[in-house]
Amino acid sequence: MPNNKHSSLISTSNAAWGVSSDDTCCICLDAPETVQHVLYECHYSRKIVQEMAAYLNIHVPDRDGISWIYAQQMSKQEKRIKAGDLKMVYYRIWRQRNEAWLENQLVVPSVVCQMACEEHRRWVVQVLKGLNDQASRKTSR
Repeated sequence: MPNNKHSSLISTSNAAWGVSSDDTCCICLDAPETVQHVLYECHYSRKIVQEMAAYLNIHVPDRDGISWIYAQQMSKQEKRIKAGDLKMVYYRIWRQRNEAWLENQLVVPSVVCQMACEEHRRWVVQVLKGLNDQASRKTSR
């Protein structure tokens, strides 16, 4: 399993928590549910990550795309933005996994990707606005 912050914050399966005796992935129903499977191997997740990679105009390997992005030759700011988008996608995938388990519903992968991009873009705008406000305050002193 990749050594990422997000992988240590979530359970490995409902069976591990004692919530269910079935450890099958509630998205694809084809494999045991692990963090590794849900975020990187499940066909649903891979489709979402592929769409996001196409949107970002990058190739993301099957595992740990965030570390891969930080290893690429691009500006620090570009790495942060692209990694932030991918983190948002992983978060959205996990939320969809929870919806599949709790509500027995899944959203089309392209919609999940669109939601992640929109959410991250709103965050970037807020951060940039905050930086501009700070710069304005410093110059007015």
